[in-house]
Amino acid sequence: MKLIHLTATTIAFLGVVTAAPSRTNSDLAPRAFTSGSTTCYSKCPDTLDGYALSQSTDNSTEDNQKFHTCFYSRGAGQPGLICNYNPDGSLSNLGQRNSNDCPQKAPSAGCGSTNPDPGNAFKRSTIVKQHTEAERAIQARQFKPKRLN
Repeated sequence: MKLIHLTATTIAFLGVVTAAPSRTNSDLAPRAFTSGSTTCYSKCPDTLDGYALSQSTDNSTEDNQKFHTCFYSRGAGQPGLICNYNPDGSLSNLGQRNSNDCPQKAPSAGCGSTNPDPGNAFKRSTIVKQHTEAERAIQARQFKPKRLN
């Protein structure tokens, strides 16, 4: 029998394993929902109309409304772009004024998922296994301590 060695990358490529975020980078903002039991993250776009992402920060208002700001720059001395996103990845009107070029939704990254079809999940059998005569005899001889509860 020959065993095949599969790497995690190969398994993920085959669709057997779903990705789950192991850490949050500074340019990722937590979204407001989970996918299964895994938290999803929205990411600032890497480029925006020729502008490169220069910095991103997590912010909150005085009444504790959270938002994520993405700063884009084209070069020294040139005005940049600012995009503010809500925790769910949608464009926010909090903080500094958004540029007209900001996408309405930040791209998402690092979402995990659970089995989408619960019918495929393992179900425990309700049929009790019938023991043979020898198995019943062995079971009768085994020590069974009394339960305290």
